Amino acid sequence: MKDYHVLLISEQILDHLDGESLKTAFIRIEKHIIEKTLKICKFNCQDAAEQLGMNRTTLVEKRRRFGLKLREPLGSKKTYVRELC
Repeated sequence: MKDYHVLLISEQILDHLDGESLKTAFIRIEKHIIEKTLKICKFNCQDAAEQLGMNRTTLVEKRRRFGLKLREPLGSKKTYVRELC
């Protein structure tokens, strides 16, 4: 089932390349998948890494490279979950 979702996301992004390179498109796909997985796993890097089939340290490295933050606003009071990575 995961492979189907990756393929579907990949096709949608590749359909909208707008002149960008394939390498750039793959980076964008990877960033999108990591971001969505972190949100689904409530920003728990260990759980997200397991879902993605990679080591936690690899996920942390990619998260930093892509500039993905591990804080998500909770409600209107602008409180934040603590960082889990």
